[in-house]
Amino acid sequence: MTNANDGKGNAPDGTGAHDGDSGDLSNKTLQSLESRIEELAQQSQKFLANWQRAQADLANYRKQVEKEREELLKIANASLTREVLVIMDDIERAVDNVPENLWGYTWIQGIWLVGKKLESTLIAGGLEEIKAVDQVFDPKFHQSVSEEEGEPGKVIKVVQKGYMMNGLLLRPSLVIVGKMIQPEAADEDEVTENPVNPDLTSS
Repeated sequence: MTNANDGKGNAPDGTGAHDGDSGDLSNKTLQSLESRIEELAQQSQKFLANWQRAQADLANYRKQVEKEREELLKIANASLTREVLVIMDDIERAVDNVPENLWGYTWIQGIWLVGKKLESTLIAGGLEEIKAVDQVFDPKFHQSVSEEEGEPGKVIKVVQKGYMMNGLLLRPSLVIVGKMIQPEAADEDEVTENPVNPDLTSS
């Protein structure tokens, strides 16, 4: 007698159906994970871009702050130097007016050396004298105080030296500018006497 369970056509017990469901679930889980990974990668790129932008903004801010600090330092130095220039002018005028017979005194030479040392210190800090004599008058750097006979439009004499410091104008040079002197016209009413024959004197 043949056992019914030994037949090749066993009734389905549902195992195949479960295997199919498991495969579908695995595919869905994999797709979900891939989608999540892609989402996280996009977020990561966004965070990285924001961080890089913030770093660039911070670097630009630091550069701007440093630039403003340097500008303020220049202005402060220029303001102080203007005050020192007044003292240097006084020393220079005092030395220029010392009679020659007094130059042998060491204390006069000491004053002169103090003035030179002060000037050297300022030059080392960026002080520059504005060229003026024989230069074409430039209202940006020269201030005319008068005009005298000379080459028109050119500086012929400096009354007070002008200076710049680190690109900033401390004060313009006070100068005398040359101009053409027109000969005076003879007075039409002036009587001209003939030295040979006074009777022919014209009027």
